[in-house]
Amino acid sequence: CLVSSVLVLPTEQTSSCFTCPCCAYTGLETPVPEEFVGDGIINLDQMPGVYAVGGPGVSDRGNDNSFNTVVDMIHSPGEWVNSPDGGPLECTPESALYITVDLGTPCLVSGVTIWHYYGNDRAYCAQKVALSLTGNFNGEEYVAYDTGSDYGPPESPDGNVITFPPTVAQFVRHWSAGSTSNPYVHFLEIDVYGYVFDG
Repeated sequence: CLVSSVLVLPTEQTSSCFTCPCCAYTGLETPVPEEFVGDGIINLDQMPGVYAVGGPGVSDRGNDNSFNTVVDMIHSPGEWVNSPDGGPLECTPESALYITVDLGTPCLVSGVTIWHYYGNDRAYCAQKVALSLTGNFNGEEYVAYDTGSDYGPPESPDGNVITFPPTVAQFVRHWSAGSTSNPYVHFLEIDVYGYVFDG
């Protein structure tokens, strides 16, 4: 039922809430617009109230949308000039910078697609994706993907698709360091997929 203190549910769903006999979390506390409710997987980061925050060392480049450019559905290579970045960085987990997406309400998250700059042949190192119900990322999180100090797959227009068991979370954090082209990270887009239920 719990992985660390993150609730991981089987595929069984209820129409009104998530339930777990071994934890206090019993459901959604924020109403979700009807168009986002159903049995299918949706792009959760397009719901109202979702926002992104950069960690220490990440620049929003003075963009009017701040860090929310990582959830604006625009991930073409030319957008790197408007997207959060940081560096120079070593290829170590300790050096990696991060962006956190707050979904605004707990959801059943089952996948993330990450886009970094892909305008030439490159891969980024020290990548990690973790999910949290609390947003603390202090041991309670579920780590869905971790390259350690290694490089992830080559960047492409399709992004890096990461799937995992459906996990109740409100916060999704992605870490990355530099690329095979230079010691900077360029966060173009973070799409978060999963389910919401009528609360």
